[in-house]
Amino acid sequence: MANTTGAAWSSSRRSRIELRPEAVANHGIDPALVDFAVLGAWMDGEGLPRGPFERVETLAGGTQNVLLRFARGGRDYVLRRPPPHLRPKSNDALRREARVLAALAPTDVPHPGFIAACLDEAVMGGAVFYLMEPVDGFNPSTGLPPLHAADAALRREMGLRAADGIAALGRVDHRAVGLGDLGHPEGFLERQVGRWLAELESYARHEGYRGPEIPGVGIVADWLERHRPTRWTPGLLHGDYHLANLMYAWTGRGSRRSSTGRCAPSATRCSTSAGCSLPGPPLASSASGRACS
Repeated sequence: MANTTGAAWSSSRRSRIELRPEAVANHGIDPALVDFAVLGAWMDGEGLPRGPFERVETLAGGTQNVLLRFARGGRDYVLRRPPPHLRPKSNDALRREARVLAALAPTDVPHPGFIAACLDEAVMGGAVFYLMEPVDGFNPSTGLPPLHAADAALRREMGLRAADGIAALGRVDHRAVGLGDLGHPEGFLERQVGRWLAELESYARHEGYRGPEIPGVGIVADWLERHRPTRWTPGLLHGDYHLANLMYAWTGRGSRRSSTGRCAPSATRCSTSAGCSLPGPPLASSASGRACS
């Protein structure tokens, strides 16, 4: 039912873009984002099915990275690349996403299937990208289809399946799937309270920001420090797990497939730490790999 790892989002979430002349000749996509002549040559080199690009569309879902769906040579794809205005670590984040998504293939974590990745930013105008299989589903943050809207029991099941998906990620032996060096689990728990308090305080650098009104932050921080677990098992941790990063099957209970991760639509983030999970029966999400810090 749910997908949570860099999910390939449903066509019901298409975004509208204004087409410039050069974009019209490039399947309606700004060639500065994805140049289909370059993409085609790269796909040919990867041994993927050849042919003209068909049914090209921009997918919405997630607020940063670019998602395109298209068909070529009888196969459907979703391409994911960093945002138009690259940040210093945008390409590294996508490289980790691709690595995590590929590593999840032998697991029972719901996720879109990984196809191929171009990790050389020189190929596509400075941005790395990867291809994954599309997932046909809906994102609950944009509304529910009639089947789900009319069935309270089904909506409850959606929540339980989301928990199942993230739990499946947490059960993955990250070393066994080749992700043993993904992050820095040593001292992970010791770093968390100080790290997130500093994150909260850093917002004060923004002009006009008065600070959050969150009663009891200090009390909670103190409680967490005093009750920090002394024994835990490192694993994979989804860094952005919420409903906007999940997809659910249109068919409700009838589908057992789900995905988790950030992929985006977002894409979800994964890092090694005290546990990593992606969402499940819901349908699919995206997985992004992020090193623990």
